[in-house]
Amino acid sequence: MTTSPDSGRGASAPTLRTSPASPLLRVLELGEEAATAVLQRLDRRGDYTLAGETLEGARAIVDAVRAGGDAALVEHVRRFDGDAGAARAAHLRLDVGSVDAAGAQVEDAELPAELRAAVDRAIAAVERFYAPQVPRSHREVDDGVRLEERVLPFRRVGLYVPGGRFPYPSTVIMSAVPARLAGVEEIVVATPPGAYRDSAALRAVCRRAGVTEVWGMGGAHAVAALAYGTETVRPVDFIAGPGNAWVTAAKRLVSRDVGIDKEAGPSEVVIVADESAPADVIAADLLAQAEHDPQAAAVLITTSRRLAVAVAAEVERQLGSLPTRDTAAASLSGLSCALVAADWEQALTVAERIAPEHLQLIGPDAEALEDRIRCSGAVFVGAATPTVFGDYLAGPSHVLPTGGAARHASGLGPLDFVRRQHHAAFSAAAAAVAAPLAAAFARQEGLEAHARSASLRADSGTSAEADREGASPARFVRPELRDLHEYSLHQTPFVHKLDQNEVPWDLPARLKRQASERLLSRNWAHYPDFHGERLRTLLGERHRWPREGVLVGNGSNELLGITLDAVVGPGTEVLAALPTFGLYEMFVRRAGGSARFLPPRSDLALPFEEMCAELERDPTRPLILCTPNNPTGAALAPQQVDELARRIRAPLLLDGAYAEFSSHDYRPLLRRHRHLVLFGTFSKAWSLAGLRLGYLLADPELVRELIKIKLPYNLGHAAATIGELVLEQPRWGERCVRLIVGLREKWRRMLTEAGLEVFPSQGNFLLLRHRRMEEIRLALAERGILIRKMSHYPGLAGCARLGIGSGRALRDTRAALTEILASLPPEPPAGPAASGAATGDHEERDA
Repeated sequence: MTTSPDSGRGASAPTLRTSPASPLLRVLELGEEAATAVLQRLDRRGDYTLAGETLEGARAIVDAVRAGGDAALVEHVRRFDGDAGAARAAHLRLDVGSVDAAGAQVEDAELPAELRAAVDRAIAAVERFYAPQVPRSHREVDDGVRLEERVLPFRRVGLYVPGGRFPYPSTVIMSAVPARLAGVEEIVVATPPGAYRDSAALRAVCRRAGVTEVWGMGGAHAVAALAYGTETVRPVDFIAGPGNAWVTAAKRLVSRDVGIDKEAGPSEVVIVADESAPADVIAADLLAQAEHDPQAAAVLITTSRRLAVAVAAEVERQLGSLPTRDTAAASLSGLSCALVAADWEQALTVAERIAPEHLQLIGPDAEALEDRIRCSGAVFVGAATPTVFGDYLAGPSHVLPTGGAARHASGLGPLDFVRRQHHAAFSAAAAAVAAPLAAAFARQEGLEAHARSASLRADSGTSAEADREGASPARFVRPELRDLHEYSLHQTPFVHKLDQNEVPWDLPARLKRQASERLLSRNWAHYPDFHGERLRTLLGERHRWPREGVLVGNGSNELLGITLDAVVGPGTEVLAALPTFGLYEMFVRRAGGSARFLPPRSDLALPFEEMCAELERDPTRPLILCTPNNPTGAALAPQQVDELARRIRAPLLLDGAYAEFSSHDYRPLLRRHRHLVLFGTFSKAWSLAGLRLGYLLADPELVRELIKIKLPYNLGHAAATIGELVLEQPRWGERCVRLIVGLREKWRRMLTEAGLEVFPSQGNFLLLRHRRMEEIRLALAERGILIRKMSHYPGLAGCARLGIGSGRALRDTRAALTEILASLPPEPPAGPAASGAATGDHEERDA
């Protein structure tokens, strides 16, 4: 779906209508002179999009903004966008969504329920379609040579969203979601200010799709500001999105200095149909594209003249009641027509020659013909699949090549938002082997300096023995493990430690004394028992599960690692969802597998539908499910976990580190699904993070196999003894849980009133978002209040995580936030399009 020139601002395609009495949609026989003339004009339709005067006019605007910066940008916004209130460039920056006093999204409340559902489905469909296509880096090491292709997302991209006639929220979804999946750090939207001001749907979609900045500016001046920047607008690395002729001209002019996706022209559809196709359906599909723009091309190709005549008549009938009939009629009088072919071979040849943005195949042979189509931006197969589904809900982006570019170009996707960078590293011995070969190549091509450069490496290390002596022993570590980053957290002095999801209260002194007495009675010179049998028995009684199905370890992480070591092998793909606990990938790689992380949803909920779709595609992959999820606090209902367990044909590993604080109980599912494994910990509810004690509940047969690879004596006397004590006297842990759950609501209310966005949580922590979160986090740390930076996690730009603290911590944090927010230096004021606090416009993006 593309848009093209606004009225009076661009070139016009020649009008081919020959007589006032002839139908708007002309019926032409292929081979006739008139049909040949239409095809020749369709071949050159790209020439009509950008007339010389449009290109020169755009050049003047681009040059003015590039040279004049803010002043020139504001002048053009006032002139062309009709925003007389734009006094400074800073006023052009608009809020990404808005919230009311209670923290609810204003735009969500304004949208009709049906439209909200459509937006949710569209975003989910695009995420589901493109997530598997996100390119990955590649690395290989062989005989002292390390080669890599690193996939690097653009840091900052600009998305143009047209709005001259109507706002286009769908274009935001089709552009921003692929960019977010690719890992783009800053997603900047430029759109006419009136479109943003008047459309709650556009504002809501910008927030949900992951947009980080919105600027109220349209046309060539917007493209220039994105490409070259001004004193206020920072330049981008890449510009994508459709627009009118002035936007397309400006993208062409800046393309030597910044990346662009393609030059978008007027919308196009070619429908290839046989005599059985319904005329009313074809007419509606042609009009759906014709109403986009006066220069749109809507073409029917059929072997049935009867059908062509019926469609032309149906177009006339439907056009009469169409609110956009003037635009559609202009399109039908231009390059649109119904072409009658002698046979299917001729029909397909002509369709390929046109190379349209959209191609529909209608008829009983549609699927058979599908594989013969090569030159089309998108193909829609069957009468039940109109182009309009691709415009909104199917999943693939509707930003497609036009003007015949489908011969060599593709639709917008994650690949457009990344670049590939090659790395090479030769050891000394490998260089000595390669040097004479490279020199021989160089001399054959007459490049002596190349040859000498290579030859200098011939003596850098002539033996494998010398190379071993000088090389780092780290080279012996598997490459996939060397790519990992260590798990660490910088420790600073604190008054309130709210950055590691610990409970704020230590174990009571009376329980510590009892634990000390028990430990003093143990013989420390003797090993503990092999598997913590007493602790297994108590955990089985507490969770109503056989002791043989319980395993204890040095934290639940040890047990998750053991389980993955047992069930994952080389080449095994393991599913998980981002953002989530950072150690999962390490465990999977250590086991020899690879992790496939589903991308974060815009609302940060756990992607249940996407998980179901993945399991439908391949149910044999293990799934790691953190619920409640760290760091978002989102949780799946037991019914949803039950559905996942029903679909999967591999272990479902449920990390329940925060389960005690949740309203959900997943334990009954163990009796229904023998491949379900539940992991728990004493670190949170039981105030024992310092002891490293965890457990798992699983089918006893699986536990018997896991014991074979678990280290014996993995629990010392201290952890086992204190774990037994708190299970024998559980009131302390149960009281901690009740207090945390009660305080969680008080913290949520306080943080919301302070102006922070707070995500729903079923854990003992809250995820917070604010456009200036990093400044707030650092200012809190200066006052001894530690919260965890989360902006480097995928999908968590501008976020931080706060563990639920005590009542005193709440009071101190409230006072500190009041002081910090009042003292932050002012930002440039947002424009008038949306009121309230922005919730998606962040200084940092996810790494």
